[in-house]
Amino acid sequence: MPVRIVGGQWVHGRAGANPGVGASWNIYPYTGWVGVILSNSDGAMLQELSAREVQAVTGGTPGGGGGG
Repeated sequence: MPVRIVGGQWVHGRAGANPGVGASWNIYPYTGWVGVILSNSDGAMLQELSAREVQAVTGGTPGGGGGG
């Protein structure tokens, strides 16, 4: 399972998509938050939506070097 640190907080999550479907989930163990994104359409911006979720919970930008 991919694990990373964003805004000084651990984030555990997975995502995937196929034609017509998409899903993403993230667990933020130190905050008690769990984020889930489900899509049943092509062209859903799953990566962008997930990044917005991570930023809303952690205050950091995924991949922005905010570890630590």
